[in-house]
Amino acid sequence: MDYRKTKNNQMIGKEISEKFYCKPLFVNLLLLVLNLFLLLFKLIVSSLNESLALLADAFNNLTEIVEQETQIQGLK
Repeated sequence: MDYRKTKNNQMIGKEISEKFYCKPLFVNLLLLVLNLFLLLFKLIVSSLNESLALLADAFNNLTEIVEQETQIQGLK
């Protein structure tokens, strides 16, 4: 990873990575929202195209949403 130094010798790359890694609740909520959008998108497209493979993939996203919710409850 590229760690460039600023005028006061702080590492820029490290600050950016720590900004998100120190907030696992934020990251899990973001992934939960993204998985919800993916689920809805895949359900709509699979119903329009009558694709069973895309429908199965949409239900896979549903299991990921349950997993994200479990992780969020564990972090609280």
